[in-house]
Amino acid sequence: MSPTDLLILALLAQAPGHGYDLKKRLERLSSGTFALNDKLLYPALRRFEEEGLLSSERRLDSAAPPRRVFALTAQGHDALRSSLEDFSETAARNPHEFQVRFLLFRLLPAEVRLAIIERRRRALEGSLERIAAGSVIERVGGLAQAYAPRLVDLARRQAEAELRWLDEQHGLESASLT
Repeated sequence: MSPTDLLILALLAQAPGHGYDLKKRLERLSSGTFALNDKLLYPALRRFEEEGLLSSERRLDSAAPPRRVFALTAQGHDALRSSLEDFSETAARNPHEFQVRFLLFRLLPAEVRLAIIERRRRALEGSLERIAAGSVIERVGGLAQAYAPRLVDLARRQAEAELRWLDEQHGLESASLT
């Protein structure tokens, strides 16, 4: 399930809503960090309904046109939980995958949150090892060659900063277990 799918289902786990409502709620939830595009949102809502993860009903409001309001089904709750917990090594290398799960940490038990933090840490450490070995720049050629070293330096700095931040988060999550 994509990070966008996780966000949509998580919003509906909180409360039923229509498309525009979901977009506004996500903006508030993420302080504007994430946004839902109509071309992703509405097809996802239809797909989730076809899969039985959502139910919907048309609601009439005197102040607005009729809207289709979606609600998460029991099957949808199960799919959300299992998809949030399914954080593979491949997903751990993707910052967006991690950020969405972190945003939704409240929905996960502390042990799962710690496992996600550790998996992200390992992914970043692997990235730093590849950078240190020089293998990243060796694979770059052509037009990118001139700017690749600076971009790799940025990736190194970001990974190091995120590792420090992950240490803080790990401490906070570990304290919540005691």
